[in-house]
Amino acid sequence: MRKLLVIGSSGLIGSEVVDYFCNSRWQVHSVDNNMRADFFGSTGDTRWNEHRLKAAHENFFHHESDIQDRCSMDALLEALRPVLIVHAPAQPSHDYPWLNLRINRLANLFIRMLFRISLNDTTDRLSTEYQYQYLP
Repeated sequence: MRKLLVIGSSGLIGSEVVDYFCNSRWQVHSVDNNMRADFFGSTGDTRWNEHRLKAAHENFFHHESDIQDRCSMDALLEALRPVLIVHAPAQPSHDYPWLNLRINRLANLFIRMLFRISLNDTTDRLSTEYQYQYLP
């Protein structure tokens, strides 16, 4: 069974990707730490979507991790060795533009570096490439 890693799996795009590939009989692994709840409180909480995905798909495996933690992401990539990675962790909080930059752009950059180092560039990747066009 082919392995997929979805980063940002509880969000709008990531959860649809999980549904699609689980229904296509892939082994789908996810990373999401529900940071939207930190930004927006209970109205931004996405755990309900994580629970929905777990209940709907026995080939769905969630990994609680922060994509800013390079060591844990490196270990996860090395352990899973997915053939496809979908990177969709966009944080839309305009109140914290520097944190958004760190999550949405810099984490994306070092995850790309880890792809090359850990997976010898054999993994295909898709990314939302979410970014801000301004700085505070």
